[in-house]
Amino acid sequence: MRIMEIDAKQELQALAALVFNDKVIAASSPYIEREAFKSQFSFKIADKCAKHHTKYHKAPRLLIYDYIEGQIEHATNKEETKQLQSILDSLYNLKKSVNGKHSNDKYLIDRTTKYLTQTKFGSLTNLIKNSVDNGEMDKAMTLSAKLNRVSLNGNGHIWYDSYMEDTLVIKLLEGKSRPLIQYSGILGDFFGDQLNRENFVAFQGPEKSFKSFWLQEIAHKGLKEGLKVMFIGIGDMSSSQYQSRMISRLAGRPWNKGEYWYPTGWKNPGEYCTLPTRKKKKVGNRITKEEIDSARNQFSERYFGGTKKFGKYMKMIVEGEMSVSEIESHIMRFQDLESWSPDVLVIDYADRLSPPKGVQDKIMQTEQNWNRLREIALQQHCLVVTATQTRRSGYKGHPQTRDDVSDSKSKTAVVTGLIGINAFEEEYKYDTRRLNWVVCREHTKRSVISVAGCPAIANPAVLSI
Repeated sequence: MRIMEIDAKQELQALAALVFNDKVIAASSPYIEREAFKSQFSFKIADKCAKHHTKYHKAPRLLIYDYIEGQIEHATNKEETKQLQSILDSLYNLKKSVNGKHSNDKYLIDRTTKYLTQTKFGSLTNLIKNSVDNGEMDKAMTLSAKLNRVSLNGNGHIWYDSYMEDTLVIKLLEGKSRPLIQYSGILGDFFGDQLNRENFVAFQGPEKSFKSFWLQEIAHKGLKEGLKVMFIGIGDMSSSQYQSRMISRLAGRPWNKGEYWYPTGWKNPGEYCTLPTRKKKKVGNRITKEEIDSARNQFSERYFGGTKKFGKYMKMIVEGEMSVSEIESHIMRFQDLESWSPDVLVIDYADRLSPPKGVQDKIMQTEQNWNRLREIALQQHCLVVTATQTRRSGYKGHPQTRDDVSDSKSKTAVVTGLIGINAFEEEYKYDTRRLNWVVCREHTKRSVISVAGCPAIANPAVLSI
């Protein structure tokens, strides 16, 4: 059996989470065994963390430095000193990424336990093989029984008497206290708790129906919440087109000079075809570099606590073609190189994803891609948002239904929520759309709303009713 080598950097990231994060050490302490670490020094530090948690019910944090520095002083050779010093430096560098203001604790727990179980699996497998080769069958059988108890899913934590388990109840209360992305007013009533971690939400509509605008709106709102947002653009628009829209959204004005219409209220609320009142606005010049810098700095200062910090909060990748596997590779690359994991993953949009290798049937391609996007939401403990094209029947102005879902009906089973975007001809002229929940796993206060937007400044949600 071939055992995959696990990068030492992953071990250091897991170790940092055990040292600094109370929730990670609480969930991962049962996994801490010698076989779960490639380095004996990492195991000794992790074992110290587990013992500290048993006694004090929290991670050791800075106290672990005293232990490591003491080991360095008593090291017997240069190689041992070098390894301990490397661990000490790595912990310093990784501290904020595993216990910062917006650290994704659920993802860190999964990443840590998955690393520990994978390493233990590899170690035990090698020990079994060596025992068989040496004729030590009793030892091999004992190790085999231990191997059978290893779970490789990385997130299958066992809860006994879960209805009464305080730790689980506290986690549930924390998760339900506030959505990851929260809107106020009528739009907030519509979205409810759907824009939350581990959810997979999709917008469905005809072409040119504000799908991309809504995806960029979710990304923009995520940044305003101080969340880490990963935006994937596939084939529909170029990088410069995405950037120009985002600049208009930040600056609150069109890119070029000219006139545009901005919604100010509603002139026929309650009628079947809902239209907004609008005000004509005008800009007399093309946007300048100074305006862009000012808008970017003001946004960063207000929502990130410092100027020009977009790179720490948003990653944008725009390519002509991309598969779900490539998206997962990009996520892992950011995790390995920068200890950066997305809170919100926006994909514009799922219909343009490359088919999985070896799958020829179009319906099966769609089902596999959507199932894997759902898996990303669960494995990364992030919100995944995308869009899809409706069938021809969904072009009508009436609220969309399950019958309007294109390609595969399994889309409605995979998502936690599917939002239909529709409008009558007059509403299209007034940049107004009606949103309705085609499917929604949890109840929201409103199932249908009208939203007036302003595409000139890339804002699809100026007003709602």
